[in-house]
Amino acid sequence: MTEENLRAYGIKDDAFVAKLLDEAVERLNTLNKGGDVAAILDGQAIWMKPLKLTKKECLPCHEGMKVGQTVGVVTYLARQLP
Repeated sequence: MTEENLRAYGIKDDAFVAKLLDEAVERLNTLNKGGDVAAILDGQAIWMKPLKLTKKECLPCHEGMKVGQTVGVVTYLARQLP
């Protein structure tokens, strides 16, 4: 998850982008261990799920990584219902 990715999907609020990235960094230990993160941030429900390298075939494109490591984070956003 990067600022560029978030903006590509239409998230234009600078403050929210910064908070979302801060939340991911704060929870990085949990994500690296394979845990999911769920939280409410500025009235939006967020869910982060780690993407793990699961096959040796993945390694040529992810140089320097090992099977089982977190290669990315999928982030879902939804507005909270009133």
